[in-house]
Amino acid sequence: MPRLNFVKKARKDIYAHGKLITKIHQRGKNAGKEYITRDRSQPEDDKDTLIIKKGESYYWWQFAFSSKRISKTRPPQSALTQSEYYGWLWDLQDGYTSPDYTDESAFELLQNDIDELIDQLNEQMEELQDKLDSMPEQLQESSDAGMMLQERIDSLENAVNELECISLDYNEDDDAEEIERQFNEYSEEVGNILGGIE
Repeated sequence: MPRLNFVKKARKDIYAHGKLITKIHQRGKNAGKEYITRDRSQPEDDKDTLIIKKGESYYWWQFAFSSKRISKTRPPQSALTQSEYYGWLWDLQDGYTSPDYTDESAFELLQNDIDELIDQLNEQMEELQDKLDSMPEQLQESSDAGMMLQERIDSLENAVNELECISLDYNEDDDAEEIERQFNEYSEEVGNILGGIE
């Protein structure tokens, strides 16, 4: 996973693509030889988009063997991985917001959220199980890839079991403040279960 870097003030304009320019190696065994690089402080053509103006702040990160990625706003955690699984998981974790408590009807909304989360986790678990089943049997338990898939399946299964065990009960005779407190406890429990998935 690449490190996220924050630049307080851009020294130059930054374009989406940038212009290809020719430079000369100054040192090493290639000294004196020409090479082509991309200068993103200059537009590629009239259609190239200016994404960061000189003086603006921005974030940048870079995966191995790829160009820098740039954003004016802090990117979501899922943008900092090339793993399909973690991209899905972090989007799920970052995107989940518990319903606000207004009255007892919030319990029904929270139950709907729990049911939807269970469906999403089960769907992902099935996809991982299909990948594991498609591997040669001897590799399913002995290879790093097989063990990793099994660990993810187990983590999702545990989360599903924990979510299914949540019973949104409250005493109708309690005052509104106590009922809201119980709702917030249930809501926090759902968030903790999601956050515990690996």
